[in-house]
Amino acid sequence: MINIPNLLSLLRLFLLPIFLYFIARGHTLFSVLFFVIIIVTDILDGYIARKRNQCTNLGRVLDHGVDKLFSILTAIWLYIYNRFPLWATLFFVLRELIILTSGFLFLVDKKLIFPSRTIGKISGGFFYLTILLYLLRYDSSAIVFLYISVVLFSIATLWYAVLYFPRIKEVYDESNNS
Repeated sequence: MINIPNLLSLLRLFLLPIFLYFIARGHTLFSVLFFVIIIVTDILDGYIARKRNQCTNLGRVLDHGVDKLFSILTAIWLYIYNRFPLWATLFFVLRELIILTSGFLFLVDKKLIFPSRTIGKISGGFFYLTILLYLLRYDSSAIVFLYISVVLFSIATLWYAVLYFPRIKEVYDESNNS
């Protein structure tokens, strides 16, 4: 179902290449402007979906997919163009790819969709702040927030594993027993 939250997610998807173009060209002002627009539309789509009771499986998958694509490509672009450390790029890209791939497999195979939790939103917020600081070239502050983001994402990943693994196991056990 196409609704306002889903349209906002699609808008983010279409704004992403423009944002990446401005990073590549070294246009700080436009990079920051498009970054802020992308983040605001990300916040708005979730807010509107919950407020208007427009949460759909399509919306959850679309929002999650666009978020992961944004994080992966932004980490790569920041590594290439803005002194983002290679180890951090690999950390974020691999983590997001694992979550995106496993989420896709669970959706296709078992129709499971796992919602975001507070720890995921907090770690994402710190990652977005880290991106902003790198875009603005506040390197000394950015590196501090980068380490905080890595720690929070590590905690979130472990939390999701502990939280969702029993459900995944249960669903697969049920299907094997049927």
